[in-house]
Amino acid sequence: MVVDSPSVGVCDLSVVVPIYNEIGSVDPLVERGRGALEPMGLSWELLAVDDGSTDGTGERLDELAAADERIKVLHFVANSGQSAGLDAGFKHARGRLIALLDAGFTGHVVHLDLSPQMQRRARARLRRRRPDALDRVEWLEASIDELSSVSRFDLICTHFVLDQFAPHELSDVVSRLARAASAGARWHDVDFAEPEQGRRLRAMQRVLLSGLYAAFGRLCGLAPRSIPPIDGAIRAAGFQVLDRAPGARGLLRSTLYRDGGERA
Repeated sequence: MVVDSPSVGVCDLSVVVPIYNEIGSVDPLVERGRGALEPMGLSWELLAVDDGSTDGTGERLDELAAADERIKVLHFVANSGQSAGLDAGFKHARGRLIALLDAGFTGHVVHLDLSPQMQRRARARLRRRRPDALDRVEWLEASIDELSSVSRFDLICTHFVLDQFAPHELSDVVSRLARAASAGARWHDVDFAEPEQGRRLRAMQRVLLSGLYAAFGRLCGLAPRSIPPIDGAIRAAGFQVLDRAPGARGLLRSTLYRDGGERA
């Protein structure tokens, strides 16, 4: 995910990597990160958050950071959990944009999709890229109602999904998702958007969005919708905006929310 940085940006992009006891994957992780970031033509930093590792991970990260000033390391004295690591990473990131990378992918993921076609695509993509992670993903080709039977989540991602619901359905859907979130959870939403300023630009964007919705509908097999009031619905469910970043010249919007502690 990519969001705005709350700090003054001194580089274009910060990649935050919470990591714990991953000595065997530290070097490949850094090399893959460097290989992906350098061709982008951006100034960047890779910010590794060592969560109290006891296997030499922290020491190896320090060595890599000494050899490349773009690699930064934060250390926890004791294991504090991924949420604490993310908080520390976001607070210390210096990039205008922040990307999150899971070093070990040790958590349990529930992938719920209303579209069987998109579910199959996601499963095939994971099988190609991370076959070792397949057994950590629970695949649900069903409705959001099924989340009531699943344990609570530290992170909820709704990427191009909430606009599949009409405005009168949205508050109920968001409430169900919020009830599946643990205390202090983060919520990352990415979806199409309309620019906030410029009548002519908004009109042009609406035309482009119409085409995107039509294409997206054919791709995923779901009926295209217009943009519902997603932000207001998530706020009403007790979440607060942590960071926000526009993309594709205003066509997309990435928003990171956090639980405000006001949910029932």
